[in-house]
Order: sequence, then C-alpha cells, then structure tokens
Amino acid sequence: MFESQYQIMNNMTWQAFERNLCRLLTYEGYDNVRLVGQTGDHGADVTGNKAGKKWLFQAKHWKKPVGLDVAQETINAVYEYKADIPVIVSSNGFDAAVKSYQSTLLARKIPLQLWDSNTLVSRTKRLPDKTYNTKEPRDYQSPAIDEIVNAYFAGDGNRALVVMATGLGKTFVAAESVRRIRANNPCKVLVCAHTNDLVYQLEKAFWPFLKPSEKTLIWNSYERPTAEMLDGADMTFACVDSVSGWIEAGKELPDYGILLVDECHHVGSSMYDRVFDALSAGKPGGSFALGLTATPWRPDETDLTQYFGEPRVTIDMVTGLNKGFLANVDYRMYTDNINWDALQNVQGHSFSPKQINRTFLNKKRVANNGIVPQYYVENSHPAIIPREKFMKVREEMYRRAHMECGPDQKRRIYSSRYALSSIVYCAHCNDIFRRINWNNRGCKSTVWRCLSRVEKDRPSCTARTVKEELLHEVVVRAVNEVITGSSSFIPALQASFERCLGDSNSAAVEGIDAHLLELQQELLKLANAKQNYETLADEIDELRAEKEELLLQEANKEGIRQRIADMMAYLQSEPEEVTEYSEALVRRMIEKITVYDDHFVVEFKSGIEITINE
Repeated sequence: MFESQYQIMNNMTWQAFERNLCRLLTYEGYDNVRLVGQTGDHGADVTGNKAGKKWLFQAKHWKKPVGLDVAQETINAVYEYKADIPVIVSSNGFDAAVKSYQSTLLARKIPLQLWDSNTLVSRTKRLPDKTYNTKEPRDYQSPAIDEIVNAYFAGDGNRALVVMATGLGKTFVAAESVRRIRANNPCKVLVCAHTNDLVYQLEKAFWPFLKPSEKTLIWNSYERPTAEMLDGADMTFACVDSVSGWIEAGKELPDYGILLVDECHHVGSSMYDRVFDALSAGKPGGSFALGLTATPWRPDETDLTQYFGEPRVTIDMVTGLNKGFLANVDYRMYTDNINWDALQNVQGHSFSPKQINRTFLNKKRVANNGIVPQYYVENSHPAIIPREKFMKVREEMYRRAHMECGPDQKRRIYSSRYALSSIVYCAHCNDIFRRINWNNRGCKSTVWRCLSRVEKDRPSCTARTVKEELLHEVVVRAVNEVITGSSSFIPALQASFERCLGDSNSAAVEGIDAHLLELQQELLKLANAKQNYETLADEIDELRAEKEELLLQEANKEGIRQRIADMMAYLQSEPEEVTEYSEALVRRMIEKITVYDDHFVVEFKSGIEITINE
C-alpha cells in the first residue's frame, strides 16, 4: 500500500494513489468508502463514513505542493456532498498558503485535515499487518476453496477449474484460495480478465484478503506499469490485451506463481494463449492456472479443460436456487425461427422494432408472404444453457411463482430472506408462517405466525404463535433424529433413489424427438414448395408442448433424485450430532415444517418425515 515516499512518487500512478487511499480507509474502519472522482466531481475524489461523520477526501498525486485553490475547492465540495470532515491528501505536501488557510478554517470550526505522503506512510505502518476479511465461507464455498488449495500444493496437474453460478461468490472463493496459498508460499499472482471494469472490481474485492504490506497493481491501457513496478507488486490485476501486448513486444513477465483467470470461458483467444504460453500456465514447472466461470461453454466449442483440467467443483444455478443461495429472478428466454442466412439476402425491406416484436417475439404464427422461408427446427444449434438445467430452473421458478396457500389458496410471494421463510406451514389452514418482531406488553421477541391469522382480510385462523427459538430447537432435534437413525434411513433412501431411476420419461421424449424430426422434414418440403403447412405446424406445436411437459416432469424427478443423493451422502459421512441451529443446514436439508397445536412435522428434501413432540 503506502510504504515510502519514493514508492508513492515513482511507483504509483495517480489512479493507484486514489485506490490505495480507499484501501487504507477501508482497513482503518471507514464504512461505505466510495471512489467518486470524475469530471464534474466538484472537488471530491473519495468519500466515506466513520464515527457517525461523513468524510470527504480530495487526492492530488502531484510533483508540486498543493496550493490554495485546491483547498478552497475542497471546502466548496463539503457543502455539495454535505460532508462533515474535509481532507486534502497530497503526494508532495502543501504550500504555506494552504496551511495558513487551514488555521483560519479551524478557528471557524471547519476541521480541514491535511495528509501528506509521510502521513499516509505512518498510517499504513500503524495498521496491524493482517488480513481484514471477516466473512466465513458458505458451506458450498468451503469445498471449492479446499479443492483449489489442495490442487496447488499437491501438484495435481498444476491447474484447477471452478464452475459456480453467478451470485454464488466465485470471487470470494478465488480470493480466499489465493490467501491460503500465499500464507504458505508467498508467490506473485497475476489476475487476468477481459474488461477494465472487471479488473478494477477484482482488485477491490481482493483487498480484505490482503495484508497492508501486500501491494496490488492495475495493468491496462490506462495504467501502464514499468517492469520495476510489476516486479514490486504482490498481485497484479490486468486486462489480458495489455499482458499480451507486453509479451508480443518481447518483454519478459515476472515469475508469477499463479495465473488466475476470471470469466475464464473467454480463454481460447490468441491473447490468452500468448499469456498461457509465456507462463507455461497449467504445465509442470509453470504458473498454477486457476479458472473461474459461471458458464463453461464457448460458441466456438473451445475446450476449457485443456487449460484448466476437469472442473474441481461445479455448483450450478439449479443448486443455488434450491438451497436458497440465489434470489428468485425473472429469467426470460426468447428464441426465433428466422433463417438469418437467407435474411441477409433480402434487400429493400426494413423492420421497425414494433414489427419485429409483433412478428418474432410472441407465440402467434405469422403468415409467410414469401419474403423468407421461416420454420422451427428442433436442436438446430448448441444451447447456451443445457436443456436439462434450463428445465430444472424453470420448474423451480414455476414453483416459487405459484405458491398458493391458505383456505382460499391465495398466492404468496416467495421469500428466501431467512432459511425458514416460505417453508413453515400451518396445519389448520395450510398457509405459511411469517417472521414477526413481536412486542407483547413491553416484552420484545421474534415469533412466527400464520399469515391467515395476521392478515385482517383473511378468514381467522386459530394457529398458535411460535417463538423462533422453539422452531430452531425443532430443526436441531429433527436433524439429530435423522443422524442417530441413519442406519435405518439409508436403506429406505437407497430404495427410493432406485425407484426414481427406474421411473424416467427419457424413452417418451426420444419418441417425440424422432416424430418431430420426421414432421420437420416434411414441413421443410411443403415450405420450399410454397404449399400450405399450417396443419403440420399445429401438430409440431402440440408435440413440442407435450415434450416440454415431459421434460418439466423429468426435471422434477431429477431434483428428487439429487435431494435423496444429497441426504444419503450426508448420512454416510457419519456426521456428529448438531448442537446449534444453522441456516445453511436448513437450506440444504429441510423442505417443509408443519406446525400443529402440540407437535411439529419436519419434512426433509429427501422425503424423510420426522415428528417432534413438545
């Protein structure tokens, strides 16, 4: 970070000066630290909060002392940003006029502070030389981190690929893995990405996992470090085109022990190949190649395993949704049936956005007036998302969107804010329970109550109010009953799993596919002959709907199989009895809790039911 005045003046760009200021403030306990400096910033570069005060920082990486004009601009910015404490940060000190102005402002109770390079260095040295991350890995992140670290030290192929759906914390996994590796082997790390925005985001995300003494560097078209600066950095965050250009110019790279590629599905271009070759990444004696991605598919069919090996960990969108780690999102997929190659030959015809939407993005069949033959062809190109995963996600989205509960089957909004949200049901009216902060005659507590009882416009329900502590106790007792009775549960789970395997729609789907292929070939003949194909197209639509229903059913069965397998794996690992409530455990194992007057029924995702009496 800030180690000396020489480093600040000679081995740090003005952009790095501002970012390292943000990093210093974060380590010092400032909240909501933001880099705001840009055109029209009114004299502010960084803002942050501490001790109930808003701080405003004007940062100047100049070769001359800061003058009075900067000080006046900073004070004006205080009113613009409604800040409490203004600070001017200068790499090369302040002239006498600024110091005199500061005295005048202090007399007026305006607490202007002046930080020079010596101040920055001394504040850095006062910091404990430790990492500042306070978050523990989630239960699904820990195996991924362990796999990466083990692969590095075991020398198992000198590479690792982790596939995790967007929103599951790939960057956290990468940062914690690198931290653990460097704690035992303090090697240099090169983090590559394909865009500037991603490079800056990655550097900031890694800060909590780095000690103040560990230096970071940005390498892109805006910040072009020297060889000395590259050698002095512990971690370099770079755009791949900048690194590739350096290599192409005949320059050598530092000895990087790790090459980390975020969004590694972009690997396969000549730029990435050049970097991999220069570092011998993923090969014995070369840099450890670590790839992270949410979508390990490329339209050009480039095989990522040749760079990173087979995935060490795969956590897809379906798993994230089922376990409550991903929020419910309105995903929409649009497809078209246009022959784009033929469309390129059409001249003199234009389409407005309204015409395109009306023609191509709805379910109505549009008459073909001979402009371009338009047909639907099944499986005409590789899917971006595998069909089975898409159907699983769709099935889960449908379930969440159609939560109908209570005596009048009112639709409820799905929530995953708490692990128990949307899974605690009333035995009287089948409505869900909601978490409520209760104040009963001055006694504050957290309880769960049936919505039919809470809402005034609903039929009254006599279901009892349940304290949150009791629900937590019920979960712990139910899990422990399953653990202690694992010897009897495992055979039953195995039998259920085998039944699910035998009950498949695969044969029916294959039969529909074969019939669709025949009909599509016939449709193409009719279309090319400019004959009417409406009846045939209707039959194809009906078959597609039937196939989609079968695929949805299969996705549901596959979900059941996965849940049974997950429970079997958990019990076969001989877990110790649970001593305290865990949100992660509930999301992983519990499907539903039904509240009765004198007992609870806990249904596990594997299908096991446990009755807990009070």
